Amino acid sequence: MLKLYAYIDESGQDTEGRLFIVGVVITSKERDELTALCERIEREVGKRNKWSRSKDAINLAYIQQVIDSQVMQGKLFYAIYQNTFDYFNLTVETIEQAIKAHGLPENHQVVAIYDGLPRSLEMDVTNRLRKQGLKTSRVRGEKDEKEALLRLADAICGLLRGMNENETAMVKLFNQAIRRSIIQDVTIQSS
Repeated sequence: MLKLYAYIDESGQDTEGRLFIVGVVITSKERDELTALCERIEREVGKRNKWSRSKDAINLAYIQQVIDSQVMQGKLFYAIYQNTFDYFNLTVETIEQAIKAHGLPENHQVVAIYDGLPRSLEMDVTNRLRKQGLKTSRVRGEKDEKEALLRLADAICGLLRGMNENETAMVKLFNQAIRRSIIQDVTIQSS
């Protein structure tokens, strides 16, 4: 049984539906290695907080080192939605798409750690993922301050938000991440 870990964060609810971003980190056996790498990068650049509470220079240095780490290839996913308030459903669908894009072995078990998810919604997300054929053992809400890989999902959202707002440095970093196949778009296209 291969355990897949999904770390999920989102951004954009403050835009009143104009923009909604979901960032997902998927890992399995290398989870401890990725956690240690993210923590080391955070120490090196002086990042102690989530994206919105960190200085731009620190965020840029952090995301640059993440992009430079080839071990991240195939583990970072995002979705960007516009003109919607369907945050919850789109987040669950994005989690599903990211897990499937990562690669889904026959004998798998999914553990999802979702930033800020209320305990009352944990079973709802679990059941929705199971209905999509994902063998989900557990979904739990967590604060991103506690988990390095949740902070990475938060940074993905920050990068995408900056890129969407045409911040030159963020656009450059995003383009690097795409060229190096570090990050993958799993946005669900509306029909």
